[in-house]
Amino acid sequence: MSNIYDDLTFPTGRSVKQAKKDANRLKKEKSIPLHQALNQIALDNGLDLPWHESIQYLRTSALQKLVFEEHLRFEQTYLQLSQPSSSFSDVLKLARGRGGIVSCSKPSLMLDFSSVPFDVYNAFVSHPIYIMNINCLLKLKDLNLQRVPAKNQNPITQDWQIRIKYDGYCEGEHLEVNSAWNRLLEWLNLFLTTGKLSISYRASDHDFVHLHSQTLPTFSKSNFVNQINSDINRALYFALASSSLNFDKLTWNITNLEYFKKAQRRVYQAAVFEYHLSTETDTVAAKVKESYPSSPEIRLINLFLKAVSSVTRHYKLDNPDFELNLIELDV
Repeated sequence: MSNIYDDLTFPTGRSVKQAKKDANRLKKEKSIPLHQALNQIALDNGLDLPWHESIQYLRTSALQKLVFEEHLRFEQTYLQLSQPSSSFSDVLKLARGRGGIVSCSKPSLMLDFSSVPFDVYNAFVSHPIYIMNINCLLKLKDLNLQRVPAKNQNPITQDWQIRIKYDGYCEGEHLEVNSAWNRLLEWLNLFLTTGKLSISYRASDHDFVHLHSQTLPTFSKSNFVNQINSDINRALYFALASSSLNFDKLTWNITNLEYFKKAQRRVYQAAVFEYHLSTETDTVAAKVKESYPSSPEIRLINLFLKAVSSVTRHYKLDNPDFELNLIELDV
């Protein structure tokens, strides 16, 4: 089997070999140390990590992909659909050689948004519950938290996923980190049926758990999304699964978006909402700072979640569910 690490590529499609040449060129042009140039090139190609960590991430991703492909072949053998490839035993040895090793002294969490459409990414990271969880994780000194952002050039396509990987199988006990991860995971599970989350984790065992969603033939995303209690979670579910949902058929508990339904369907840049708290009624504005590919409905969800997060942060609310009415849109 040829070395699977020979042809590693960054999320932009740039190979590691090409990226090294780019780094050497940048080093000469700006008269900076090579390690600084390498880190900058890694960032430019979609990984907000130091160079050596970027390479490790690409290697792990390449191995995971290969193991997954061989696993499919192995399963299909029993259905007499195909045979394992000639590389099967080599891949198995390689995976076994890496899988059981405690590779770090502290837990790590990777949130990879590199392939996500930019407006969906903004909606996700603007969600107040996501922000609460991330703020909690950032306070933990014994957690290596890595976030790979989306690029604003990312178009709205069908072929994308948010890739989430937590490795808590490390030396010593990390109960606080594991508890924080479990809280985040509980929230993430709500969106598993969108098919847009790839989640793998391990905590007390060396084997990774890979989450998959199984639904009955009668399952309907349209019915499921309207059964979600929280409007902000319903909004994010739509943003993730918009290709298979009709925005106009969504029902809202305490949110009024009728203004949008009556307005011309455009990709708006800003919105004004009126919010109602137990002791306060006021307005809040939300806007995007730059233009990027989107749909009118996903952009509205983006602005909606930004507004909710702004009010939640301003009043330091523990519960981000409150009445919100859309009253104005602007291009």
